[in-house]
Amino acid sequence: MTPRIPLIDLIEDVNIAIIGGGSRCRALLETLLLQTPDEKQPAILGVADKNEQAAGVMYARKKGIYTTNDFRELLSRKDLHLVIELTGDDSLRALIQDSKPSWVLLVDYEEARPLLDYFKIKGKKIEILERLRTHKDTGREFPELLEEFYEFVQNINKDRNRNFHDTRKVLADNEWVMSQIIQGTTIPTFVIDKHHRVTHWNTACEKLTGYPAREMVGTDHQWKPFRAEKRATMADFILEGVTEEDLWQYYGTQWEKSALIEGAYEAEEFFPHMAENGKWLFFTAAPITAPDGSISGAIETLWDKTEEKEAEAERERQNKELALRVKESLAKERALAHIIQGSTIPTFVIDKDHTVTHWNTALERLTGVSARDVIGTRQQWKPFYDQERSSMADVILDQIEATEIGKLYGTKWRASLLIEGAYEAEVFFPNLGDGGKWCWFTAAPIKSPEGEVVGAIETIWDKTEDKKAEHARERHTKELATFCSVYATLSSALSLEDRIRAAIGEVANIFLIDGICIFLLQNDGTFHLQYAYGHSDTLCFQNRVSGDESMISRVALAGDIAVFPDVPDSCEEEMTLLKQEDLRSLIYIPILDKEKKAFGVIRAASKNLGHFGPDETRALELIGNRLGVALENATLQAEVRRRAHFQGRLIGSSNDGIVATDDNWIIVIFNPAAEEIFGYTAEEVIGKMDARALYPPEMTNIFSGLVANGENDWNLPWQEASVVSKADEPIPVGFSGTMFHEQNRMMGTVAFFHDLREIKRLEKELLSAERLAAIGQTVAGMAHCVKNILHGLKGGSYMVNIGIDKNNAEKLQAGWQMVQRNIGRTSDLVMDLLSYSKEREPDYQPCSPNDVADDVCELMNERAHEQQVELVKNFSSRIGEVPMDQRTIYRCLLNLVSNAIDACAEDDTPGKLHRIAVTTLPEGDRFIRFEVEDNGSGMSEAVKQKLFTSFFSTKGTQGTGLGLLVTRKLIEEHDGTIDVTSRLGQGTTFSVRLPFAVSSRE
Repeated sequence: MTPRIPLIDLIEDVNIAIIGGGSRCRALLETLLLQTPDEKQPAILGVADKNEQAAGVMYARKKGIYTTNDFRELLSRKDLHLVIELTGDDSLRALIQDSKPSWVLLVDYEEARPLLDYFKIKGKKIEILERLRTHKDTGREFPELLEEFYEFVQNINKDRNRNFHDTRKVLADNEWVMSQIIQGTTIPTFVIDKHHRVTHWNTACEKLTGYPAREMVGTDHQWKPFRAEKRATMADFILEGVTEEDLWQYYGTQWEKSALIEGAYEAEEFFPHMAENGKWLFFTAAPITAPDGSISGAIETLWDKTEEKEAEAERERQNKELALRVKESLAKERALAHIIQGSTIPTFVIDKDHTVTHWNTALERLTGVSARDVIGTRQQWKPFYDQERSSMADVILDQIEATEIGKLYGTKWRASLLIEGAYEAEVFFPNLGDGGKWCWFTAAPIKSPEGEVVGAIETIWDKTEDKKAEHARERHTKELATFCSVYATLSSALSLEDRIRAAIGEVANIFLIDGICIFLLQNDGTFHLQYAYGHSDTLCFQNRVSGDESMISRVALAGDIAVFPDVPDSCEEEMTLLKQEDLRSLIYIPILDKEKKAFGVIRAASKNLGHFGPDETRALELIGNRLGVALENATLQAEVRRRAHFQGRLIGSSNDGIVATDDNWIIVIFNPAAEEIFGYTAEEVIGKMDARALYPPEMTNIFSGLVANGENDWNLPWQEASVVSKADEPIPVGFSGTMFHEQNRMMGTVAFFHDLREIKRLEKELLSAERLAAIGQTVAGMAHCVKNILHGLKGGSYMVNIGIDKNNAEKLQAGWQMVQRNIGRTSDLVMDLLSYSKEREPDYQPCSPNDVADDVCELMNERAHEQQVELVKNFSSRIGEVPMDQRTIYRCLLNLVSNAIDACAEDDTPGKLHRIAVTTLPEGDRFIRFEVEDNGSGMSEAVKQKLFTSFFSTKGTQGTGLGLLVTRKLIEEHDGTIDVTSRLGQGTTFSVRLPFAVSSRE
C-alpha cells in the first residue's frame, strides 16, 4: 500500500491556490494532473506569480488553469481551502499569512516537499502502469520497469535525507555555539529548559558544586548541590512565574529584583549542604524568552561569596575587638598606639577636639598620606574629599541627627549591628588611588570610664576589587542572559527588515557601539548600505555603495574579520568619512552563507580607541553569524505609542477632571483639571492613593453597590455632590463615572468631575439679588401682613377696653392674649425679614448638636402635647462636641419642628396618631445630618415646588411665608444642604446636612 501522508489526506478533494509559478509549481501541476479518473482530485483554482513567463505559470496557462500576477486575487476566492506557497520567501509568506482568510490553510515550500515527493512517486507509478498496459504482451520489460521505479523512489529518499541532515546540522551548530558561550565563562552557570531539565552545567559550576555535568545535564536535579531535600532553585521559580510572596516565603529579605535584567531576580543565601562548612552564594536567575514572548527556559549564575563573608565577619570581629581594646586602653596611649599601628585594617583616631591622634601604616598605604602630615591636625577629611567636610568619626563626636547624616551620606549609611553607638557607610572616593576607590568604613565612639565620649575611631576597608568583581559578574550575567534571549528571538519568522533593524539596535546598546551598519551584496556585485544604527545621515548618505577597493569589499572577499583599534589615515573615502565622524576604532564582520561566501558585511564603530577587544570580537562574530532575524515589530510599537500619546493629550486637555483607577482603587490617571479641583499633583496620587479618599460618598456608595449587586448598567449618571480638596475646602462638583468590569468583577473605574464653583458663585449672587428683590416685594407684601396684624391688635384692644369698662375679666384676658399673639407675629415678621435680607457669617464654636436638638424638643414639647402630637428624639451617641454655629442649628430645627406640629394639627384623618421624630446622625468624617419627620398632612408636588419662594405659606394669615426661606439661607451660609421628601396625606421629612469642620472660606 502507498503510505498515507496527513497532508495528502487534506489536499484530496479540496480547492487549491498555488503562489510561486517556477519549476516547483510545474512539477507539482504535472503530478496533480496525472491522477486517474477514479481517484479523488483537488481542484486547482489558479497560479499566482509576478513573472508571467515562469515555467509553472506557462504550464498552467497551457492546461487552462487560471493565472494572475497578484496573489490577492486568489486569496479573495470564497471557495478557497488551501494555499501552497512555493517561493521560499519569508517576507512573502508573512504577507500571505496576514492577508488570507482565517479558514484557509497555508503550506510553505518546506511543508510541501513531502507532498511534492508523494505526487512525483504517484506520477511515476501512473507512468509505469501506462507503459505496462502499452506493452502488455511483452513480460520481459516488467523487471526493468520495477527497477526503474525503485531507483526513482530511492533518489527522492536520498534528497529528503540530505535535506534532513542539513537541518540537523544547523540546529547542532546553534546548540554548539550556545554551549561554547556558557562553557567559556568563568562564572558558575547552569541553564534549564521549560521542563526544568538541565541543558547546560559549565566547568565553573562543576568546580563550585563538585557535581560533574554528566550527572546533571538531562535531569531535574539542579537542586542537589545546594539542598539536602528537593526544592525549587531560583531558575525554577522564574519558569513557574515567580511571585513576590513566593520569594518572601523562600528567601525572606535576602532577595531583590535585578536592576540590570528585566524579569530577573537575585538573592544571597548560606548553603550548609555545600562543601565542608557550607558556602555563601549570591545568585541571579533570568528568563530565556522565546520569539512569541513565552519563557522557554531560565539561566542562573552563581557567585561564591564565602570568603568575602568570612572576611566581613572577621573585619566586624576585629572592629569590635579593636573598639573594646581602645576603650580599655584609653589611659595607656602607648599601648593604644601600638594596637592601632599594628592593625592591618586602615584606621585613624581623633580626640574630642576633632584632632587626629593616630593614623596607622595601613591607612598610609591606602591614602598615600603619611601620619606625620595628618597627626595633630584636623585634616582627616583631606585624603578623601576636595573640600573640608565631616568624616564619619566627626559625626560620632558631634552626635548629629539622622537627617543630617543623610545629607552627608544619603542612603549609604546605617547604625552598626555589632557596636553600640557606631555608624557604617559605603562610599566611592574619586580622589583615592588611580581612578578612585570604594571604601566601607565604620566609626565608633571612644568613651571614658564615666561614659563620656572622649574621641572616635574610624576603620576603613578597601572594597574596590570586590566592587569590580561584582560589576564584572553583573556584566557577564547580563550578557549571557541577553545572548540567550537574542538567540531565541533570532529564530522567529518576522520580516527580514524588522528582524535586522531590531537586532543591530540591541547589539549597539549592549556593546556600547556608537554606530553599526550592514552592507548587503547586490545583483551587480557591489555592496549597498541597507541598515544603519547610530551613524549620522551624512555618513550614511555619502557611503551607501562600497567601491571595489573599499574595506567592505576586501573583508567580503577575504571572508575574515578585520579589527582596527585605531582608524588608519587613508585616502580611501570610507576611512576619511569615518574619521570625520570622530570614530576611532572599527570592526568588520563578514556575513557568510553555507558555502562560506560573503553576502554581507557588518561594520561597527566606536569613538573610543581599542573598543573591540577579543571578547567583543568573539561575541559580535557569533551574533553576526546569526543575523537575519528581528527582535520585535517596531511598526506596531510605534502605533501603540502614537495612540497612547493621543489619548494622553486628550485626557490632559479635558476641562473636566478625570480620575481613573485599577482594580484595587489605586489612582492610575489624574489629569490637570483633576489637579485643579482636588489640589493634589499627579505625582502625589498616581500609584499611591486610594481614589475612594477623593470621591464623594455618594459616588463611592454607588460604585460599591454596583460591585455588590452585579448590576448590568455599570455607568453613573451626572449628579451633584461636594468633594474635599487637599486644602480641606469643599468643592461643589457635578460627577459621573463608569466602572470597568469583566465577568461581574471590577477591573477599574473612571470618574469625571465638573467644577461647579463658578456656577455656585453665580447662583449665590442670584439668590442675594432675589433677597434684595424680596425686600422690594415686601413694600407691597407688608401691607397685607401688617394690615392683618393691625386688625388683630385693634380687635384685641377693643376687647381689652370692653373688659375694663364692664369689669369683665374674661373679655380682658381674651383681648390681652389677642394683643400678645399679634405682637409675637410682628416680632417674627421683623426677625425673618432681617435674617433673610442680611448676610451673616456662621459663628463656629464648640457645641453639642444633640444638646441643641434636645433644647428645641423641650421647648416645643408642650405645644406638641397641646396638639396631641408625640415628639420622639433619636440622637446618635457617636456625636460629641464639634465646632458648629449653634444659632443656625437652633433656629433651623425650631422652624422645622414648629412646621411639623402645624402639619400634624392640620391633618384631620380620623383615628390617626400623630408623631414627629427628630434624628441626628454622623455622616462621613465631617458632616452631621438632622432629620425632622412627621406623619401629618404632607404636601402635593405643586406645594413642594413653591416651598422656598418668597411669602409663600400654607398657613394662610397665620404664616409670614419667610420661615423656610430664612432656614435655607442659614443652612447655605453654614455650607450645608436641605432636602425635603413628602407625600400628600402621609407626611413630610426635612433633611439638613451641615459640616462641623471649619473650611477655608473666601
